[in-house]
Amino acid sequence: MTEIQILTIAAVVPGLAYAGYLYLRDKKEKEPLWLLALMLLGGLLATIASFYLETWADNILFAIFDYPNTLFYLISAFLGVALVEEGTKFLFLNIFSWRSIHFNCLYDGLIYSVFVSLGFAISENILYVYSYGLQTAILRAFTAIPAHVCFGVVMGAYYAKARMLANQGKESLASKNKILGLLLAVFLHGLYDYFLFDPAIDYFYIWLVLVVIIYIIIFATVRVTSKKDRYIDDVDIKY
Repeated sequence: MTEIQILTIAAVVPGLAYAGYLYLRDKKEKEPLWLLALMLLGGLLATIASFYLETWADNILFAIFDYPNTLFYLISAFLGVALVEEGTKFLFLNIFSWRSIHFNCLYDGLIYSVFVSLGFAISENILYVYSYGLQTAILRAFTAIPAHVCFGVVMGAYYAKARMLANQGKESLASKNKILGLLLAVFLHGLYDYFLFDPAIDYFYIWLVLVVIIYIIIFATVRVTSKKDRYIDDVDIKY
C-alpha cells in the first residue's frame, strides 16, 4: 500500500465511521443511500465555496488590520471561518433536502445536516492530511471531525423543527428555527476556532473542555432524537 493510499484511508475512515453510526441510529425509516450521498456531495461543494470565501475574507481582514490581534482573531474565527463554513453547509443542505419527499421524520433533518457536515469534514481532512501527514489524521479524527459532526447535529435539530413548522403552515417560525440552528452552529464553530487561533492567551484547556462538550452534544442529541423519532406530520408544535 502506498503512502498516499494510507493517508487517504486515514483521512476518510473517521468521517465514514460517524456516517455509519448515524445511519444505524435511523430506526424509524432509513434514508435512501443516494440521498445521503447527495448530502456528502453538498459538503464537498461547501468546502470548495468556503475556500474562496475564506480567502476573500482573509484579504479583507489583513487589509483592515496592521497586525493580528484579539479582535482580528475573533472576527476571523466567527465570521471569516465559522459563518462562511456553516453558511455554505446550510445553503447546500437546504437546496438538496428541504423539499425532498423523504424528509418526513424528525431524525431526517439531523442526519441530512450531519452528512453535509461530514462531506465537508472529509474533504477538508483529505487536504490537511495530505499536507501534514498521518499524525494530523489521528488528531483530527478525535477533534475536528467530531466538531463538524456536532455543528451539524445542532443545525439539524432546528432544521427538522423548521420542517415540522413549515408543514403546519408556520413559515415565519420555520425560517426563525432555520436561522437559529445556523447561528448556534456558527457560535460553537467560532468558539472552537477562536480558542485555537489566538496565540495571545492560552486557551488550550478551555478548548479541551469544549471538545468534551462536543462529544456530549453529539451522542446525547443523536441518542434522544433517534429514540424519540416521529413522522413530522404526527408532531404538533404549539407556540
